[in-house]
Amino acid sequence: MNHHHERETASASDPSSAPQGASAPEFNAAVVEQGRNAKNINETFGGKVMHWMTYYGVGFVANGILSLGITYYLNPRKSVRDFKARATGFITRHPIKTEEDLKLLEQHPAMKKTLDSFRSAVEITFQFISGSIMTVFMMPLMKYKDNLAYKCNQLFGRDKEVVPECLQPEKTPTSQAEALEIELNKRVHRDRSNADLWKSRIILMFTILGGDFLYNRGNRKLEEHNLISGDTVTWAAGMKLNKILPKSVSDPWVNFFQNHGASVDLIRENVPDHFGRIERMERKYGSSPAGAPVEGLNTNSMVLGEQTRLITKEWGWTLFMASFLDKLTGRFQRNRIGREQEKAIASLRREGKLTDDFDVVATVDHKLHVTRKEPAEKSFAAAVGEKRSFTDRAAKSETPMTVGA
Repeated sequence: MNHHHERETASASDPSSAPQGASAPEFNAAVVEQGRNAKNINETFGGKVMHWMTYYGVGFVANGILSLGITYYLNPRKSVRDFKARATGFITRHPIKTEEDLKLLEQHPAMKKTLDSFRSAVEITFQFISGSIMTVFMMPLMKYKDNLAYKCNQLFGRDKEVVPECLQPEKTPTSQAEALEIELNKRVHRDRSNADLWKSRIILMFTILGGDFLYNRGNRKLEEHNLISGDTVTWAAGMKLNKILPKSVSDPWVNFFQNHGASVDLIRENVPDHFGRIERMERKYGSSPAGAPVEGLNTNSMVLGEQTRLITKEWGWTLFMASFLDKLTGRFQRNRIGREQEKAIASLRREGKLTDDFDVVATVDHKLHVTRKEPAEKSFAAAVGEKRSFTDRAAKSETPMTVGA
């Protein structure tokens, strides 16, 4: 890296992962290859286990289970339903204070479709409670990831020879370049930080809110034209499940749902427009007799259909959050490391420790590598020496050397 032009750069050496808006690091193939060949704790069996446990064990499975607990134990409370009604009114700029006020507003034909989408967005926002709680548990898993990965490797006898940097004795520098390298890397936090995680989560929450609103509006548009939508697929799957499962299996689940705020009567009373959509699906895919009146519809089939739709959507968004939380956190991590590396280099320059006599490059594992430059005078002297050697050989040659033909 040429520091004469003040290009104080130091980010990951992979050009594709260089932070936006920062100058690209010098690409040193030898150093990059050296970094690639050295096995990192994240690449070991334990490292991969910890990664999947953090983002998919806690971020997806535990988060999904807790969100269902909120759905069936917290949502049915009258105070919670009124709070959600007020939130929906605030978004739509209508003076709504209770769930009853929201029902009156939904009777207006022009408001039915819009309110249904906003109501769903409020429901999704409420589910973010579980994700935020799980993110708090993910923070220590990220902080102690290397230690836990090493213990996992020792426990299962996999990659036992790989010791994370945090457990290695501090290296004693043998040269000024090594001392500078150690000092630079101390000033850079190379692991994923809590800020990386929370910034990613906040961005994804707004992404999911917008996506859920568009998803609901799109479903209604498709259904208006008698086309298959995401909701109709999951409703049909749940109603089909009711036909397949023996009553000894399905009835306990139906009773659970009905006793936790998900009965058909409550849906019909609180969300009549939504009930109409479920009714149409039951008549088309369910097990109710043809031409049966509303009171004669199979409520078990409708309950399983609606809860299959609800759980599928909740877990789908939870999986989306877990998958992209991993990727987006990694992106924030790489960008932050690049900024911290540049700041560390600039800081050592101001302190007079890092001079133009040293080259700084970034390796694939986000470390900075420092080497001393070969003095320009030495290269000039070597060139002069080669010229003199050639002249001496020509003078001693028996055959006179001529220039030209």
